[in-house]
This record gives sequence, C-alpha cells and structure tokens, in this order.
Amino acid sequence: MARNERYIPVSPGSVFEVLADARQYGYVVAGSKEIRDSDPRWPRKGAKFHHTVGYGPLNVKDTTHVVDVDPPQMLRVIASAMPLGKAEVTFELEEENGGTRVTLVEDPVVPKVVYPLTPPVHVFTRLRNRETLRRLAEVAEASPAERERIARQEGSAD
Repeated sequence: MARNERYIPVSPGSVFEVLADARQYGYVVAGSKEIRDSDPRWPRKGAKFHHTVGYGPLNVKDTTHVVDVDPPQMLRVIASAMPLGKAEVTFELEEENGGTRVTLVEDPVVPKVVYPLTPPVHVFTRLRNRETLRRLAEVAEASPAERERIARQEGSAD
C-alpha cells in the first residue's frame, strides 16, 4: 500500500470539485497524458473515463472507474493501465483547520501470490502520488477560469 497525505487550504467541497471533473485527471495524476473521453455521470458509482498514461514514447490506453463515492469526503476508483496492472485508488478528504487533509491510498490489484513482490512499486507510487497531490492542490486553489484552462489545455484530448 502506498499512502500520501497533504493539507490543502481550501474546503473539502472545493477539492472534491476537482476530483468530480474527469478532465482534470490528465493534469492532476502524475504520469497521465490525456483524458480521451469520460462518462457524463462521473463521479457516480460505475462511471468511468478513458485515459492515456505513460512516459516518453511508452503509452497505455485504458480506463478508470468509480467503485465507491461519498461526496465530498471520499472517492474510490480502480485505475487500469493494462498490461502494466490495475490499482485501487482512494482519495479521502477531511476538513482540517479551515482546509482539507487529503489522504491518497493506492493499492495494486494483483493476485495474492504476487503481492510480496510489490514493495518496490509502493516506493515509486508514493513518489508519483506526492506529485499528484501537489497538482491536486494547485488546481483546487485555482480560480474557476484557471481550472477550466487546465482541464482544456492540460488534461483532455479535445
């Protein structure tokens, strides 16, 4: 399990607004390149978006779908990047000192026999998710116009 936390000086509702806009994931999630399409029901349970992830010339096209949601406190998704794997990713948002304590937990979805081999992956995932939380804070603290610019220019393929 990879676990990261960050304090963001805006309300849980403001942070959840970013998570509720599938277009933002192309920028917010480190390693994501674009959001190709999204279900208009996002982030309802079962909704999904289609993304491209990768570094340099290596690109993988797959989907992320919602498995549980409790706005504005929690969003749990399964992010797929096959054949590289799948992960259950949970964003927990807790009000703290006029802002939000965001906890990001990511667990690979692998057969139990493979699980002992995953600790090195957790180290890389924690580093990546530290950047993801930095970007989430950047967008959550931005004006609505700046959020829209990020979604259009940085996050989506359209």
